Amino acid sequence: MKTKYKMCIIVGYFLLTFMLVLYSNFHYFFFYLLFYASVLLPIFFPIFLIICGIFKKNKKWITGLILITIELIVVIFIMISISTPIKTVGSNLNLNLYDSEIVSKKSTKGFFGDGIYYIVIDCKNSKKEVLEQISNRWKLLPFTDNLNLIMYERNSNYHYRLAQDVGLPKIEDGYYLFVNRYFNAKNKYQDDDLFDYHSFDFTLAVYDKKTDLLYYFEYDT
Repeated sequence: MKTKYKMCIIVGYFLLTFMLVLYSNFHYFFFYLLFYASVLLPIFFPIFLIICGIFKKNKKWITGLILITIELIVVIFIMISISTPIKTVGSNLNLNLYDSEIVSKKSTKGFFGDGIYYIVIDCKNSKKEVLEQISNRWKLLPFTDNLNLIMYERNSNYHYRLAQDVGLPKIEDGYYLFVNRYFNAKNKYQDDDLFDYHSFDFTLAVYDKKTDLLYYFEYDT
């Protein structure tokens, strides 16, 4: 295969990976997809080429393999360096959180993304813009019974009280957004079936109108 075609493949692969990273905004599935690709590609790509009879005939393909592997690793680290928690939260909630500041942050997520991610953002400097964005899309507090149960309460069957684990206060005046990220969820913006699945994968955002604090909470099991 001519060099120019090989370079076109490599450049195209680079652009595709870069767009994937931008789209994913480091959601865990896509992040680990790229991570494993950078680890497994040097192993399986030569096998594929040998099967196709390409690697044996033209060993210059190893250059392309090295470039693709380096490209994957470089793109991941570049995106990690330019991504910030506020940008990530804003992207996940479809909010413009410019001129906002992080108050506190806590994460217990492991290698595969299981655990809690919690961040508090001060939106006083962009209060008007944030309220305009969420007032028509988010729900008014208080929480539903299911959200109250998993975040604050405890009974004979459930012992979560997740809000206590991260220090999320019980807010009376404000808005909230619930997103069920479980892959088989019937309606990702409803919590009616929250306890019907084998695991929890959800995002909960709460905006306190009195303090202009945005509480962002992710829980994955």
